[in-house]
Amino acid sequence: MPRNFTDKSLWNPANPDLNNVNVALLGVVNAFFSNLGATAAPTYGSQDDNGKRVVFSELDLTSTTSVYINSTLQALYGGIYQVVKIDTGATAGNIGPGLACFIKDVGTTSADGASVYSVTTADQAVSVQQMIGVFLVAATPGNYTIVQVHGKCPCQYIATVTATTAGGTVILSGTAGKFDVPTQSGNPTFAQMGTILGNAISTPANGAIGTVLMRVLQGRY
Repeated sequence: MPRNFTDKSLWNPANPDLNNVNVALLGVVNAFFSNLGATAAPTYGSQDDNGKRVVFSELDLTSTTSVYINSTLQALYGGIYQVVKIDTGATAGNIGPGLACFIKDVGTTSADGASVYSVTTADQAVSVQQMIGVFLVAATPGNYTIVQVHGKCPCQYIATVTATTAGGTVILSGTAGKFDVPTQSGNPTFAQMGTILGNAISTPANGAIGTVLMRVLQGRY
């Protein structure tokens, strides 16, 4: 999964859906060898799936017959999604649908550099201006998951939103990875401008997950 990857190596029977990817290894177990009773069944290589992006249309993910998402989990929409690896030092409680995701790249070792597409949570980010998108599921630190980096995305708002205005600019608020909509007549600082997720589509509601149009294509290259 996603099923429209041409090499199919990202298919994983344990977590087959875009909004339910939380795996220790990319790729899938070769069922043929497993059925033969092999104690260590070979796995298909990930073929550099980490860091890959895939584009889905709105209809791909919102159709009642969509084969790309788990319908009981977070609703997803048209946009660009990316495979990443969550840093082991990320805070599990700050990983979940609509919570902010950040670069984990201090440039000192290959384990935290761009080559491994490592991400982390707001409280562990080197800088909150290094936001790359939003998490889609409560994945486990150290595992691989898929995050959204562009398009119409889920957004987890803080308990009390400052301005409940549809179309308002949405910014990061605090270290838990949640978002707020500040008073739209205010003057943002450069620091605040660096934490803009996009503009609210649905009317922001206190403590709820709403939809936001991400204005900048983010993510790891």
